[in-house]
Amino acid sequence: MSYIDRGEPVVLGLSSCGDGCGGDHQVVAIGYQLGRYKGDLGYYADDLTIFVCDPNLPGKTVKMRPNFSQGYFYYPEESSDKRWRTYFVDTKYTPKTPPVIQDNPNEIIVTFLTGNDDLRGGNDNVNFVIMGIAMPGNRQLTEIRFNNVNNGKRWINGSMQTISRPLPDYILLNMLNTFTIETTFGGGTGGDNWNMNAIIISARINGRAKELYRKEGTPVVRFTGDFQSFRIQFNPISK
Repeated sequence: MSYIDRGEPVVLGLSSCGDGCGGDHQVVAIGYQLGRYKGDLGYYADDLTIFVCDPNLPGKTVKMRPNFSQGYFYYPEESSDKRWRTYFVDTKYTPKTPPVIQDNPNEIIVTFLTGNDDLRGGNDNVNFVIMGIAMPGNRQLTEIRFNNVNNGKRWINGSMQTISRPLPDYILLNMLNTFTIETTFGGGTGGDNWNMNAIIISARINGRAKELYRKEGTPVVRFTGDFQSFRIQFNPISK
């Protein structure tokens, strides 16, 4: 309130409330409304509204309100997963200038759909590898490897995750036709299992995006400590 009262937006850190909720997140608070609430954690606490700008909901002002009977803060006008256990004021936040991104960058874009057995994260992660790339002036084939594309995070049941990774300038669409998905699961009773129910692979070359591959199943593949690698190969796309 002290920041907003003197006309300064302030960053809020939102703490996840677990399965079915939004993950840890940051938003910018730009206003508040107390209603009958007096700010003492007494009567009418549910009247409180905090107005925020959420980077996941661009172009709109979002209302965040408490539900003290259930123990979370939420967006009453958005989907039910927009819930968090609590928030804190990030007084140490300082703005930073974003990096300069070149025009029309090349990138590989991969979407994963998790089925009814989640990806645990931590030491149990996913690697994505582009196979059979011919380097300029070199007849030998190499690979472009992106390790831990889930950044050590858990992918819960039913969640869809999209990752993007940069590609070298020399890459053409017809070079992209063989991929490998690897996991780092350990075996035994403590190892992870993960059902991948869909995968979509696209590439953006010279600013133009093209879907290369799509497959869905229940699951497409089940990764375990004994089955850690899945190879995808198809006819190359020329343009």
